[in-house]
Amino acid sequence: MKCRKMVSLLMAGVIASGMLAGCGSGSGSGADSQTQAPAGTAQGESGSQATAEEEVTLHLFGPGLLSTVGENGSIDLISGLEMPGYQVIVDRWNELHPNVKLVIEAQPWDNWQAAIQTAVLSGDVDIIMHGASLADLDEPLDPYLEKEPELLEQIYTVAQRRTDATGDMSVMTSTGMSYAMNPMMCILDKQIFDHYGLELPDASWTWADLVELGKKMTGTDPVTGEQTWGIRMTQTDSVGNRYFNYQMIASAYDAKAFFYGKTLQECSADLTGEKTTRVFQTIADIAECLSPDVREGINVSKTISAENQFAIQWEQDPFNRYNEIKACGGEDRFVLMTMPVIEEGDLKGSPSLFMGDHNMSICNTSKNKEWAWEFLKFMVTDEVVTDWVTGCMQLPNNREGMDRVKNQMGEKFSAPMVTALEKSPVGFSNSTNDYFNNVSFGSVTADTGNAIGEILMGNMKAEEAGPYIQKNIDEYLQSKK
Repeated sequence: MKCRKMVSLLMAGVIASGMLAGCGSGSGSGADSQTQAPAGTAQGESGSQATAEEEVTLHLFGPGLLSTVGENGSIDLISGLEMPGYQVIVDRWNELHPNVKLVIEAQPWDNWQAAIQTAVLSGDVDIIMHGASLADLDEPLDPYLEKEPELLEQIYTVAQRRTDATGDMSVMTSTGMSYAMNPMMCILDKQIFDHYGLELPDASWTWADLVELGKKMTGTDPVTGEQTWGIRMTQTDSVGNRYFNYQMIASAYDAKAFFYGKTLQECSADLTGEKTTRVFQTIADIAECLSPDVREGINVSKTISAENQFAIQWEQDPFNRYNEIKACGGEDRFVLMTMPVIEEGDLKGSPSLFMGDHNMSICNTSKNKEWAWEFLKFMVTDEVVTDWVTGCMQLPNNREGMDRVKNQMGEKFSAPMVTALEKSPVGFSNSTNDYFNNVSFGSVTADTGNAIGEILMGNMKAEEAGPYIQKNIDEYLQSKK
């Protein structure tokens, strides 16, 4: 029923909400659908119709996984494993479409947004790597998805945003295709739990359960006599990313704070409510379980190792977390767990919301949009690409690909990852959702990060955080009227 609901919304013209549940099992990935040329233009007159005989060059520009591994591959420093280079993608594409040449300009993360904007102005970019968040540069994918709704049966999600570039911020727009997924996951140290005589939680645990366990395991290990810390919260060393924690907890409490109209002038926000204060209070409670370096966000070690002191910690990139666990011989010691559950609202029972990704988008000035769309589909359905993604230690955005992950690491570690992917709403946007928006409301991201930092250091009370952030939001929205 969930897939049918998603498809029907697409056929209506837009995906009216990014908060839909995930699709059921799909038909699997494969290259057969990639061997034929595009049949026409989903956008009417936008872009030229492609044919199998024409000579085309697709220009890809931006950062992401391709820049991480490079053309010829790289070595993962933790596991010592070799990650394949993006030449694998080029060779496979050339095998299927010899008339369409790929030109890849993989960029570093430094000043990546400015670099993309400059490149797009040159008029020579077809596909923007990691471009889904730059909605004003992207061709909306919803018309393409309307024509091929079966694609949603094969993958877990599409990249969506609320953007004024479409003239309506009240709806979610599909701005890109995620080809690798990075759900936030908890890593539990079973050894520390055992030493304190505590049972591991199951996937139905709540944030209150997490805090209670964290407090019990902050102290002197009864067996080793060494200091342990109950919790390591993610991204405390990044003001711009501390909101990850706020958003997850807010989703658990259904603390909706951002409200959308067609234009920014019709949008509003309220971070002063009871539920929002509860989110900040949970962060204050977590602070009691953090080590000084984590609380201060200075010299934070994030690598899972045999010297681990944290009973509960959470990070993205679970494939690499697994590799760290394996590298330190910790397969029996460490457990992966989905984030605490959402307690209220339509998604009650699902893990708290945060999903990172590697994505690509179609540049809205491209003259080869149909071939660009073919390439985006290729990145999420082709078996060779799926093997490349898993070889780069990422979770692929297709269902059969996760079977490959299971074969690589076993049921114990892969099952929680599959659960996180299956239960994440299709098209959920970390950037523009009902719980947080780090795009359209002025300095809210920095203000939230600063407020969380002050709470962690004991310099701000939970009930003071919301009004502190709200003041600047109100001033910003007023300036836009």
